[in-house]
Amino acid sequence: MSNVPTSKAITEFLTSHLNLVLATTRADGTIQMTPVWFIWEDDSFLISTVKRTVKWKNLKRDQRCSVIADDPAIHYVSASGKAELIEGDVYDATQRIVQKYKTPAEIDKYMREIYKEGDRVIIRLKPDRMHTYNIE
Repeated sequence: MSNVPTSKAITEFLTSHLNLVLATTRADGTIQMTPVWFIWEDDSFLISTVKRTVKWKNLKRDQRCSVIADDPAIHYVSASGKAELIEGDVYDATQRIVQKYKTPAEIDKYMREIYKEGDRVIIRLKPDRMHTYNIE
């Protein structure tokens, strides 16, 4: 994984931004896109999911992926690279992601609900390439 330089403005945008779309490659070579919850941490995107999802299955076969975070004011960050697939105890990372989207009163109940869906895993993308528009 290469070190893609990030600025304070990029970090602020990704830390506060809610929308992220993850693109993975299906077995037939076509692209599958999924809106996902994420956090930007240590110059990496962290995404929590379950093993039964198409995105996880795609990444198990081909770890190349891309993401884009955009907003209506025509700002965006797009990034790509090879995902690191993290299995095992991912509760703390998943909780950090959930904290971005849920109120403190909602977190415990939500965590219990999503853990009923199956084994949770983390997709970590430390970009090899990053492009921004209207972000310094």
